[in-house]
Amino acid sequence: MSTGENYTYALIVGAICAISFFTLNKQKILDLLLVFGGVAITIPLIGSVYFFTSSLESNNKTETPTAKSNEQSKPLLSSPDIFHIILDAYAREDVLKKITNWDNSNFLDALKQRDFYIANKSNSNYPQTFASIASTLEMNYLATETTAPYTNRSDFNRSIQGENSVIRYLKQQQYRFAYLGSGTWDASKCTGHEDLCLSSNNAVEQALLYLTPLRKFIKSQRTTVPDLESRLDEILGSKIATYTFAHLLSPHPPRNFSKNCNQILIKGGGLMTDFWGDKKGYVNDIKCLNKQLLGLIDAIQQRAPDAVIILNGDHGTAFSVDWNLPIEEWPTSQIEERFAILMGIRLPKHCVTHLYNTISPVNIYPLLFACLQKKNPSLRPEKIYITAKEGHYQFGSAFKYQPQSNPQ
Repeated sequence: MSTGENYTYALIVGAICAISFFTLNKQKILDLLLVFGGVAITIPLIGSVYFFTSSLESNNKTETPTAKSNEQSKPLLSSPDIFHIILDAYAREDVLKKITNWDNSNFLDALKQRDFYIANKSNSNYPQTFASIASTLEMNYLATETTAPYTNRSDFNRSIQGENSVIRYLKQQQYRFAYLGSGTWDASKCTGHEDLCLSSNNAVEQALLYLTPLRKFIKSQRTTVPDLESRLDEILGSKIATYTFAHLLSPHPPRNFSKNCNQILIKGGGLMTDFWGDKKGYVNDIKCLNKQLLGLIDAIQQRAPDAVIILNGDHGTAFSVDWNLPIEEWPTSQIEERFAILMGIRLPKHCVTHLYNTISPVNIYPLLFACLQKKNPSLRPEKIYITAKEGHYQFGSAFKYQPQSNPQ
């Protein structure tokens, strides 16, 4: 939330008090204003208490389980700059075509021309952002059929913000850490684990404001590809190798782009609600996002020709997903849609033989670190875990679906 928005909110609340004072003899108006003022003040207060209580609970919890592998104890033999860009809800080519009738092959071919490997059978490990990204950065399955149910997202968010196995290892290898959060939820905020904060840090204030009657007038500030590209000089201007983690909300609905690919600022709640009904809008966002991504990749390669670049969706789409179903009763079609993700990886040429078309996010870094150590990777079995949203009676539990073995 910008300074202007803070002043606007304060002005409206102040106006309520002033009008109430001058209309003391008009009981109905007074009652109405008191109700409005009470809502405007109480709801954000409740949200603030919840947020800070969750933060305190997170600080008091034991550390999230992490992967314990040999890769984390061995030094890297090369240290290229690394860019990992999460594209929220970016679907895999075959499922994208099946659901929306859009052929994304031109973009994937353009990535291949830029030395990307496209894993055309990749699935996410979880159906939700917080579990998917955290498990990627911990190189481990954090919610399984044998782990205790979680009660909130706080531990996952802590991992996403930099307290994770990947960052610990890369800092041991003398990497800088640059962080760009999505801009609309609490895990977007820089916390001090990063060496270079690329985030605006307004996500919590903005989310609280969405809980007030002013939400229809608020424009969300999502991070974009141009936001990242505009910071490349800072990221690549150091003699020290930099690891950049960026979570971009596009192409997740609601629409991010106009038909002419101009950026749209969301009004009225941002991602507080899912807007999975506009397939044409989703496809339009894919087209516009693709153009921006190719420009970004070219800019990175021009400055850092040997850079490692990872593009992947954290989960797939949800046009037909019924979140009310018991997690063990998800139909195959729903699993296919929600878990099928874009996975494009640009590694040093000597590592290409280690890549395979079913690689999932949890194995990205074990494979990358082994590559930079010039070792054969030790990978985890590819698994899918179905989890429920908050409010569902099974929230916190995980159901394992159709596990696969490591590739030979």
